[in-house]
Amino acid sequence: MPDPKPPVYLFHGGDEFSIAAAVSKLEANLGDPTSASMNLTRFDGPQVSLEELEAVAFSAPFLSDRRLVILENPARRYKSAAARERFLALLERIPPTTALVLVETTPLDENDYGKPRVHWLTDWAMAAGSERVFLKKFPALSGNKLANVLREQVQARGGEIEPQAAAHLAGLSGGDHRLASLELDKLLTYVDFNRPIQLEDVDHLSAFAVAQADFFKFIDALVLRDGRTALQSLQNLLEEEDPVRLFFRLVSEFRLLLQVREVLDEGGGPSAVEKKLSLRSSFRAKKLAAHARKLDPQTLAAIYRRLSQDDARIKIGQLDAALALQLLVSSLVSQPA
Repeated sequence: MPDPKPPVYLFHGGDEFSIAAAVSKLEANLGDPTSASMNLTRFDGPQVSLEELEAVAFSAPFLSDRRLVILENPARRYKSAAARERFLALLERIPPTTALVLVETTPLDENDYGKPRVHWLTDWAMAAGSERVFLKKFPALSGNKLANVLREQVQARGGEIEPQAAAHLAGLSGGDHRLASLELDKLLTYVDFNRPIQLEDVDHLSAFAVAQADFFKFIDALVLRDGRTALQSLQNLLEEEDPVRLFFRLVSEFRLLLQVREVLDEGGGPSAVEKKLSLRSSFRAKKLAAHARKLDPQTLAAIYRRLSQDDARIKIGQLDAALALQLLVSSLVSQPA
C-alpha cells in the first residue's frame, strides 16, 4: 500500500482473496477494532443510492483521522451516462478524511474474453491521478501462477512446500485463492514447520475433494429451501471443515451466483456463464445457472449482503462462523420459495 493517502481506492480483478487482504489492511489502519467499527461502512454497489453513499462519505470520522467506506461493484449500478457522470462527480469531491474503497471483483480493463477494453471507471482513475485515487488490479490466479503465489505465502509464514504439492493444492482449490490459503494454514500446522509440505500431505489433509460433493448438496438444499437436508448437510460439513473456511466458501459461491444471475438477466445461458466467469467446467456452469434461476436478483443480493456483514463481524471476533452459517440457513429455508 502506498504512503500517500488518496481519498479513493479502486481495486479490481478476479483475485478476490488478494483484494480482501488489501481491504483488510486498510481496515487495520483504523486502529482499535471497537472504535474502528464506528468509522467503517460497507455498501453493496447495486443496492445503495448515491445520496446514501454521499451522506456517509462526507461524515466526519469518530476519534480517528479517517473514515473507511467500502463500496462493492459500483459499476453494476451506474450504467447510464448520466448516472456515471453524477457518480464520478461525487468521487472528485470525496474529502481527505474519508477513504472510499471501490471493489470490483472482475477485471474492468478486460472484456468477457480477456481482451483489453476501455472502462469508464479505470479511465477516470488514470485521468484523476495518484493523489486522488490509488488504482490496482488483482488478476485472477490459477495453475502455475496460483501455485507460485502459494509457495511465496508459505515462505512468508516461515514454512516450505514442494512445487508439486503447491501445484496440486492450486488445482484442488479450483483457482480459489482464499480457500487455498486457508488450507495452507492447516497443512503448515500438520507438518509443524519442521519439514516441507509434500504432495501426500495435501492429499491426506485437503478437504477440497472429500467435501466437494457434500458442499454442492448443501447448496442444492439451500436453493430448494429444503431445511432438513440443508441443516444436516451443514452439520456434516462442519464435522469435516473449519467453520471459517466453510463460511468463506459460501461467500464465494453466492458471489458467483450473483454474477451468474447477471449473465442470465442479460440473455445469456450456461455457455455464456462459462465464458464470462472463466469456469473450467460446462457442468459447473450449468449447475450455477440452474441455482441462479431459482433465486431472484433481490434475494441473491440480500443473501450476499448478509454474508458480507457477517464476514466483517467474524473478522473482528463479534460473530462465530458456525453460528453465522446456522442462522443463515435457518432464515433462508424459512422463507417461501
